[in-house]
Amino acid sequence: MPKQEPITYEAAMQRLEDIVRKIENNEISIDHLAEQLKEAQAIIKQCKKRLLAVDKDINDLLTDEKTAAQ
Repeated sequence: MPKQEPITYEAAMQRLEDIVRKIENNEISIDHLAEQLKEAQAIIKQCKKRLLAVDKDINDLLTDEKTAAQ
């Protein structure tokens, strides 16, 4: 199976919102519910990882800026 291109944070959140909406509106059959929940978990994990990476980058930039200002 070829590796998929990572999707943007915004696209991941949109997909997650779509899954939640379908679950809340009973648009997912019980046969596909577990599959959709697994996808949602993977999306959440990806988004958390991305947020942590961005947070680290921002903190590094701010630290570098403080050091340069001294």
